[in-house]
Amino acid sequence: MGTEAVSGVLMGLCVEFKNALLRFFEGERFDLRIDAQERVGIVGKSGSGKTQLLRTILGVQKLQEGIVKVGDFVHPCKNYKAFLRHVSFVPQDVYGSLNPCQKVVDAVIEPMLVHRMVRRFEKRAYALELLNKVGLGEEYLLRTPRQLSLGQCQRVLIARAISTKPDVILADEPFSGLDPVNANNMIELLQLAWRETGCTLIVVSHSLLLISGLCTRIVVLDGGRPVEDGKPLDLLRAPKTDAGSALVQAERWLMAGVL
Repeated sequence: MGTEAVSGVLMGLCVEFKNALLRFFEGERFDLRIDAQERVGIVGKSGSGKTQLLRTILGVQKLQEGIVKVGDFVHPCKNYKAFLRHVSFVPQDVYGSLNPCQKVVDAVIEPMLVHRMVRRFEKRAYALELLNKVGLGEEYLLRTPRQLSLGQCQRVLIARAISTKPDVILADEPFSGLDPVNANNMIELLQLAWRETGCTLIVVSHSLLLISGLCTRIVVLDGGRPVEDGKPLDLLRAPKTDAGSALVQAERWLMAGVL
C-alpha cells in the first residue's frame, strides 16, 4: 500500500523490529516490518506476547535484544513527548480509560492541549468537530462518561485518538468483553480512524474473526515471536502453523457454541 492519504499528504509511519527479543521471552530473535498505512492484526493465544509487542512499540516496555523503530524514532526515545505526538493508543478498558468526572469536551481535546496544537478558547469548536466525525453531537460536550453508554464511550475514545492526527494508532484488545453489536461498532470506529488519519493501524486481539474484518494483514505470535504472517482469508482457510491452526479451531468452536 502507498503512503499517501486521501488528501495527498504523506501519512503513517513504518514500524520495524530488527533482531528483536521481547521481554520475558527466550528463543530466536525476529524481524518484523509493518509498512506505513497498513492495517495489521496481532493475534495469538494468551501469553504469546501480543500486549508486550504493543507496549514495546509504544515505548513503555524495553526489548531484551534488538531494536524497534517507529518512523525515525528509535526506542528508548530521547524526546518521548515528541514521539507521542505521532502515536495514539486505544486501551482495552473503555470505561476505565476515561476520567469519570471529566467532561467529554476536555477528554477529547486533552491530547491536543498537551501537544499545544490548539488554544484553550478553541477547544469547544475542535472537540465538536471531532465528536461529529464519530457520530456524536453538541449535546455530548458537557456530559461525563458516567452519563454515556458503552458505545458512546467508545466513540469518545476514538475521537480522542484521532485528535492529534497520529501517524500510528495502537489498539489493545479493543473487542474484549464487548457484545457483538458493540464489537462491530468498534470495528467501524477503528476503520473510520484509519480513514480519517491515514495512519498505520496495529490492533491486538484474541479474536481472529473480528480482527479479520478490520485488518488486511494478520501476524500470529507464539512464544513472543511471529510464526505466521499473511492475509486474513489465507489464515482462516489454511493456517500454516500449529499456533495458527489452534486459533482457527478456537473460532470454529466459538461459532458452533462449544466454547
